[in-house]
Amino acid sequence: MKRKLFILYLLLFCFATCKKNPYPFLTLGIDLQSGFNHDKVQVFIDNNLITDNTFTTMAILDVCKNGQFKTEKIYGTYTVKVIINEKLLN
Repeated sequence: MKRKLFILYLLLFCFATCKKNPYPFLTLGIDLQSGFNHDKVQVFIDNNLITDNTFTTMAILDVCKNGQFKTEKIYGTYTVKVIINEKLLN
């Protein structure tokens, strides 16, 4: 009996805390991979600067330290612009 009551309270708690978000935010992630050697990287989303730093790939893991960016965006269409060493990537 106690077990059934516990499960009932648990279900009620779950339903009470689950609220639908009126604005469906999504996490947009950008991950720099291998091949960076003191390269200046600028990332823009809809002309808003996300990062403007110099990155180097770690030799052992072949990934960039601090080369992962996340931002919350409302569901929709966005333009991502990446500039590496002052050259625009197409």
